[in-house]
Amino acid sequence: MSLTTSLASLALALSLATPPEAEPPRWTAELRGGLLGLYASGAAGPGGFPRGPGGELGIGRVLFENVELELAAGVFRAIVHRAATTVTEVPLTLSAKIFGPADLGFRPYLVGGVGYHLAWFDVTTAAPAATFHDAGQAWGGQIGIGATRALGPRFALGGDVRYQFLQVATPSRLHFAAGDEAAVLDGFRFALTATTRF
Repeated sequence: MSLTTSLASLALALSLATPPEAEPPRWTAELRGGLLGLYASGAAGPGGFPRGPGGELGIGRVLFENVELELAAGVFRAIVHRAATTVTEVPLTLSAKIFGPADLGFRPYLVGGVGYHLAWFDVTTAAPAATFHDAGQAWGGQIGIGATRALGPRFALGGDVRYQFLQVATPSRLHFAAGDEAAVLDGFRFALTATTRF
């Protein structure tokens, strides 16, 4: 076999070889922006249920095709009108997402996890007129549902709603309703999401 024939055979073999498939992205970054609505007993007042804006940034790791683990941090603010209190909450959460099929053009998921929450309270009193500050921290849980719609192989938009279970004890024993021994910050977090894979 001549050198020319050998080189031609090698070139043909290389052209027919199937390149290995690239490994799909295993990491995600998600930005969530939305609204915190507290649903604590006794928290509703003339202004309705406490609510306010907030956002989170989450970094996720795809463990299996339909399972993702996410670590997130954020900040939310809400005004409890009945107690004349502004709440600033910083959740640091670890959650698992379980995704369903994307048969309808979007991909639904369930989410649940635990978190360590830092909270600051600015309380305004009428008599005497003054503002005092309080703070606390506590472990809490969350569950929720959501969905995403892919806009390409690495980018998606969506939304979710999560319910948080949280009671924060403070040095002043701040509470919003008679009988409570802590500030009850149970409530919903509504968010629009933007997700990228890398």
